[in-house]
Amino acid sequence: MVLEQIYKYSKEIQTSNALISKAIIEEITQTKRFDLSIVQLAEKSGCNQSTVSKYIKNALEIESYRDFVATLNKEITRYFEDKYNSNNFEENTKAIVSDLQSTLTHLDPEKVKQAAELIFKAEKISVVAIGGNIALKNEIEHKLSQTGKFIMIGTDWHQQSININFMKKDDVVIMVSYSGDKFETNRIIDKAYEKGVTVISFTGAFESNIKNKSNLNFEVQSGDAKFRSFSFTSRIAAFAIWEMIFKDFLTMDVITSDVIDAWKWQQK
Repeated sequence: MVLEQIYKYSKEIQTSNALISKAIIEEITQTKRFDLSIVQLAEKSGCNQSTVSKYIKNALEIESYRDFVATLNKEITRYFEDKYNSNNFEENTKAIVSDLQSTLTHLDPEKVKQAAELIFKAEKISVVAIGGNIALKNEIEHKLSQTGKFIMIGTDWHQQSININFMKKDDVVIMVSYSGDKFETNRIIDKAYEKGVTVISFTGAFESNIKNKSNLNFEVQSGDAKFRSFSFTSRIAAFAIWEMIFKDFLTMDVITSDVIDAWKWQQK
C-alpha cells in the first residue's frame, strides 16, 4: 500500500524521500485528503519538482503524479473513512455478513489448529489489547480461564508489557490490534519478539510491525478504516476467528468432568 511506503520513507534521516513523505503525511493528517499539486508538494517539502517526480516514479513506483493522487486518496478513505453520519439498515446487514464471511473464508484450518495447539501447550498466556479491543481480550481470558489455563493479568498496556518479562519461549501472547500500528502494542510485540515469546495476533489486512513479528497472524477482513474511533464489522470478525480457534482448542482434552460439574453448579 502507498501509505505504508510513505510512512516507511518518512523514517529515513535527512533524505529527500523523508522530507516529501513527511509533507504528505502532514497534509493527510490535517485534511484527511490529499489535493496538493506537484508544485505545492515541492514547496511544502522544500524539494524541487524534479525530485518529487523521481520520488513518485522511483520510490513509490507510480507512473504519474495524477495516478499517485488518485491512489493515495483511495487509500486515505480506507484508512480514515468517517461514515458515522450515514446509516442504512440493509447495507449495514450486508456489510456485517460479507466481512464475516470473507474473514472465515480466508481462515486456514491448519493455522487455526496450530494456534489451538500452541495455546493448549502454553504454561502462561497473556492477552494484549487496548481500547475497544479489550472486549475481545476479556472474552479470550474468560473462556481460557474456565478451562484452567494460567492467564496473566494485564489491565493496561504497561502491565501487559511487564508480563513479557516473566514469559518463556513456549508461553503465548495473544495480541489483538486491527490497525497493527498502535505505539503501545508495537512496544509489546518488539519486546516479545526480542525474548522469543510465541505471539498469535489478530490484525486487519494491513502491513504492520505486529503482523511481521508474529509467529501466527490471523487477518480480519473488514471494510472498517484502519484508524477510526469506533469499529463496525472488524470486531465481530475478530470474535469469529477466536471462536474458531477456541472450538479447536476444546477438542484437546481440556474439558474434564470436574469442569463440566462446576459449570452445571454455576447454573443452579
